[in-house]
Amino acid sequence: MGQAPKDQNKLYDTYWTTIERCTGNDVSCFIRDYLSIKQQVTPTISNVYCSFKEYAENAQLPIEVLLDDLRRYARFFEKLLTCNSGLKNKKLDDCLYRMKRLEIVVTRPFLMEVLRLNQDGKLSVDDVLQVFLITENYLFRRNICEVPTNALNKIFLTLNKEILRYDNTTDIYVQKFIYALLSKKDSGRFPDDEEFTTALATKQVYQMRGKYKAYLFERFENYGTVETKDVYTHLDNNVYTIEHIMPQHLTPAWTESLGANALEIHSTWLHRLANLTLTGYNPNLSNKTFAEKRDSEEGGYKASGLKMNQKISVKESWGLPELEERNDEMINLAKKIWAYPQTAFVPAEKEFDSCTLDDENVELTGRDIVKYSYQSIEQPVTSWADMFEHIVKFLHQKDKSVLSGLAYTTSSTTDLSKYFSNTEDGLRSALKIDDNIYAERNTNTALKISVLRRLFALYDADPMDLVFYLKDPESEKVAEANRYEIRKRYWTYALPIIQKQHIHRGTFSSCNSVTSNTVSGFFGISGFCICCIANHDSARIDFYMGKSDAEQNKAAFDLLYSHKNEIEEELGVSLTWERANEYKASWLSYHLYDVSITNKADWPRMARFHAEWSDKICNAVIPYLQTEDETSAKLTELAGIFREWTASCEGVNENLAKCNRTYTRFTTTGMSDILPDIPDAPSGWNTDNHYFYEIVNRTGANAYIQFSISSRNGTDEFLAICDRINKHYPAKFGKEDWQWRTPFKTTTIDIGDDLSKEDIFAKLDLCLKEIQTFEAELKSKLQEY
Repeated sequence: MGQAPKDQNKLYDTYWTTIERCTGNDVSCFIRDYLSIKQQVTPTISNVYCSFKEYAENAQLPIEVLLDDLRRYARFFEKLLTCNSGLKNKKLDDCLYRMKRLEIVVTRPFLMEVLRLNQDGKLSVDDVLQVFLITENYLFRRNICEVPTNALNKIFLTLNKEILRYDNTTDIYVQKFIYALLSKKDSGRFPDDEEFTTALATKQVYQMRGKYKAYLFERFENYGTVETKDVYTHLDNNVYTIEHIMPQHLTPAWTESLGANALEIHSTWLHRLANLTLTGYNPNLSNKTFAEKRDSEEGGYKASGLKMNQKISVKESWGLPELEERNDEMINLAKKIWAYPQTAFVPAEKEFDSCTLDDENVELTGRDIVKYSYQSIEQPVTSWADMFEHIVKFLHQKDKSVLSGLAYTTSSTTDLSKYFSNTEDGLRSALKIDDNIYAERNTNTALKISVLRRLFALYDADPMDLVFYLKDPESEKVAEANRYEIRKRYWTYALPIIQKQHIHRGTFSSCNSVTSNTVSGFFGISGFCICCIANHDSARIDFYMGKSDAEQNKAAFDLLYSHKNEIEEELGVSLTWERANEYKASWLSYHLYDVSITNKADWPRMARFHAEWSDKICNAVIPYLQTEDETSAKLTELAGIFREWTASCEGVNENLAKCNRTYTRFTTTGMSDILPDIPDAPSGWNTDNHYFYEIVNRTGANAYIQFSISSRNGTDEFLAICDRINKHYPAKFGKEDWQWRTPFKTTTIDIGDDLSKEDIFAKLDLCLKEIQTFEAELKSKLQEY
């Protein structure tokens, strides 16, 4: 990982051991599923390491952020592996176990995302249960109907995004999930009742693969009762076997009882569901007559403790009428066990205008694309750039020589080659297609279409096969009006939170709610601002350098870029850096994905992101643009001394990734006993711990340590403890629906110009004693309950 040995050991102990444990040491399969989620492409198992290395390099995330995300998904993987959802729902855990027995792993990326949405508070436990049960029914119905499985990988790879793209929210997720599955055709179809019951009634069930056969009989025996039998274990250990009621070899007695058509009945019904049951006494029953099988004291149907044998035990004989009757009963029960889902959901979109790549007379500028179809396969997209990327990558995978030739050509006569390069520097805004193959991203819609037409000619592909589906212009006007209203309501909600975060700087103090997707705050450098952006598919922070003089903007950008490592290290994240040579302005950005301004449930998360990260980026960036003075230098120096102090104290656990010049954050062993970590429930700092002690260093003249708590993703138990703390140490802002609390702070220490590091350490040691006294008193008061 390119880390120092000490750091490698820390990362291994903190993250990798958990990942190995959660995945049962099958890390390669887990990483394969993880990459499937992140990249929407499933690598071969032999290429997992190389694919992950490439993903990590391209993502450019700090190693701890990447490993933390891996660990989070490994815990979802563990839930599927151990069949323990952790959601206290036995029906869900039973479903997990049954699906594990079927050994269908292509569903894992999708099901891990469903568990993530639950953990993020966007799906209820019942939603998760319904998704898992319907997935189970979908898989089993397809098996009974012998639908080819080749489509399953792609279906489950993209299913979550397909569901979200209907309206860009997680609202009525289950209904959209059902609609998505029911809309699949051909090899992706969800067999309806007619197809399923016809196939099951005539299927040679006894000759099915063992895992499906065991699954089928477990469901028939245990469905609808809490008095379940451990069918799987008994079948695994040969305690139970599959019993033919009408035996595999006809005896004279059976031939006589079946009548004139005995051979035809036997050949037709022998291995069908209606003639099969479970027994623990197969050798005792064997080829005996039906009456003997029914009445045998040892293992007879009347003496059986199995539910499925009860109705058989009341029959007087076993022939065609009984087989047909039992077939109807079991088929009707099968429709309940593996129910065909229904939904009233229909995507809120009208029939789209469409055109093909071959249509040269259609004006596409200003029109929004909704989806495209290539070779009869539809794919939703959010933009023309999205479509362009999909198609170019698809063509390149078919034949890599074409783009390689364009990217490496030195001929100036090849007009198309200027849109492709073997380096990022060769283009204004590079879109990576493959190793050392880049395409120009920064083109308008008309030029994208022109490039695609010429590429199709080089690939000898038919442009009629590429169909674009466009939004209706009138509906776009209505949607735009709705967007204005949504934006205004979001900023009305978010701006007070953002302004409170920036109260020390006053950055957004003059801002009002607007209908734009952007609000901009100013901090005293003319032409520069910090922007909060809210979109339908993400939130973003831009540090924008937009003076009227382009050279000044580029000079400021270059200055910041020369400190890129320091800035990103202070923030703990990677930023997007855009010098934008073709424009006057330059900017750097940070994104929050998987949120939407159209989903009100996402607003708290978006507002916190806008508030906290706009402040953090200002703290990290502005000092490089201001003239260095004694105060600025002192703040920087003090932050370093404070971090050194936290590293030197026993019982104090520093968190350098969460420190900056203003806040030096740490936890203590004592407080962690009171407020232990909550795994898989990230706090407002995006950590498992939900509190920090913060050395607050705003002016360089003085400092104090405050105790801060985050309620984000807190469990009921955690929030109850916080309320008890607040009773004894009321926070300044005592709102019930709180996000942050600071119930305690130490004495403010003065920091004179002549104080040495040792003097500052001594003053902080006194603050630490105050903290220890506070913790001891708090423990005593909490124990009174």
